[in-house]
Amino acid sequence: MQDEHQQQVDPTLLPADPTVALSRIGAPQEAWEPLLAALRPGARAAASPSAGLPDELAADIAGFTRIAVWERASIRREDGVVLDGGFWHHRDGLPRPLVVIPSAWGAPWQAFAVLAFKLSLQGYDVLAYQPRGFFRSGGFIGVCGEEDWRDASAAIDWAARRTGSEPTNVGFFGDSYGAGISCMAAAHDPRVGAVVALSGWSDLAACMYGNSTRRIRAFQALLAATKNQDGETIGHLDAATRALLDDFFVHRNMDEVTAWAAVRSPVTYVDAINARRVPILIGGHWHETLCPVGQTLDMFERLTGPKRLLLSIGDHSGAELPGLAGLPNRVVDEGYRWLAHHLLGEENGVDTLPQVANEVMFTYTTVPLPVPITVPGLPPISRQIVRPAEVEERKAWADVTGSTERFHLKPAARPDLLHPRDGELSPGVAPTWERPFTAGADAGFTAAENPVTTGTAEVYGAPVTYRTRWFERKNAAIWKTPVLPAVKSVRGTPRLRLTFTSSAVSATLVAYLFDVDPVLGTARIITHEPRTFLDLTPNEPITTHIDLQAAAYDIPAGHRLMLAVTSRDQLYADASIDRTEIEVHSTAENPTYLDLPLS
Repeated sequence: MQDEHQQQVDPTLLPADPTVALSRIGAPQEAWEPLLAALRPGARAAASPSAGLPDELAADIAGFTRIAVWERASIRREDGVVLDGGFWHHRDGLPRPLVVIPSAWGAPWQAFAVLAFKLSLQGYDVLAYQPRGFFRSGGFIGVCGEEDWRDASAAIDWAARRTGSEPTNVGFFGDSYGAGISCMAAAHDPRVGAVVALSGWSDLAACMYGNSTRRIRAFQALLAATKNQDGETIGHLDAATRALLDDFFVHRNMDEVTAWAAVRSPVTYVDAINARRVPILIGGHWHETLCPVGQTLDMFERLTGPKRLLLSIGDHSGAELPGLAGLPNRVVDEGYRWLAHHLLGEENGVDTLPQVANEVMFTYTTVPLPVPITVPGLPPISRQIVRPAEVEERKAWADVTGSTERFHLKPAARPDLLHPRDGELSPGVAPTWERPFTAGADAGFTAAENPVTTGTAEVYGAPVTYRTRWFERKNAAIWKTPVLPAVKSVRGTPRLRLTFTSSAVSATLVAYLFDVDPVLGTARIITHEPRTFLDLTPNEPITTHIDLQAAAYDIPAGHRLMLAVTSRDQLYADASIDRTEIEVHSTAENPTYLDLPLS
């Protein structure tokens, strides 16, 4: 049933967003095209088979061709669909571990050729393939449905037939869509002995409709990625999937939508993964707009086998991107070590590592570049990282948060002369107060201007800077701490408890935490989260909790922590009705407060 209160978005009116570059996942064509040309049979007879390759890859070509070969793969399925791919296998024909690489959404399997090549040099046979529905693979996009799980198993079967022997062990290395397929393979195929899953979803329903709020811009990006830059279709959806996504965009039949998503969620099958204790390395990002970190943490916490979690600065696939292109990289290099231990039996220490490694936001050191660098799909990069960000390791996720500090929302003891409506965050319950703001109107800021690319710029030292004087106080409620006398190290999941009334029958609240430099009047986003409320009784108080996305962020001494609550962010389809009113309330008996997790 369609809910008339939720903002409706006609999917036919959603333009392809050229700033959303999901197709950039993996190595660029400038890297994989000369690599595959150099590996092609007969290439060694050429005068310079490694011409055009980066030095890091060219040096390995001769060594590879002595021990292994590369060939095109065509995996024929029982339903007649043929999956396109590439196969790197060793000349000796001896049984050895197999690594399978399902490609990412909207990216050709060739974008993972560099990764496959690097893995083959480490002693594996490697099969990279295109999931059904994309590029030269037949059929329709299954969105990680049963056909995709079975295709993953068929990839193992194909490799065994091609080499003439069963692999000694099987691993999957997937990024984005490939990460979801990899986890599904671990749940459904007992041959899978280890997984590296980077930037994948754990709970597709939460990614689509977490807190009853549709992630419109994220799924606009996914649909846009089924066409290339010339507008040509590279990903084919069948009528049933298109109809379901149409329902999602107009907020119709949401029970059916979430049930469809649950079948495609690795977390649904976590018991099967745990039954075999499949070792899984998971990578994610603090400012992930497609697969928010909260749903990643939910699955990670439920895994009982060997596991490790790498949370990084940025957004979808950003942290691992250099490694997928063959460059030294913290995330991909950990993936290599993970598979080496669990598939090759190397005693490299990964089994003794803490479960969690958190990159602390923006603790890197940068210097200006003489000339900005242009990277396709990203804003111009004007700074260079000269010292990497700090990485904190913890035995378990529960050890990330050492303590919690409660900040009560209240009127400011000393009102801000420029922004007298701003309230205060400080200890101690305040007397009764109310703070109204206009719903359904733009507040002058957003969690991310664009899915994927805004956050990925953070990886390269360019987080967004907000000007707090442009925050529209009529359309948002804002509270901030006094100037902090010492560093405040946020570690974990902040929780906001508040009571509000709406003059309308539905509303969306979006809560944000910002790090504010009061001297410059600038801010950086720490975290945020939306929550939607339907079927409200107008002006009747509702008390709720909003768990913001987890964060690892050091607020410097001399800065302030700011909490902002609005009713609209362009990343989401909201249920706020234009020009109605939301009022936040607090009393001594029913206080409104923020619980801030600290190290």
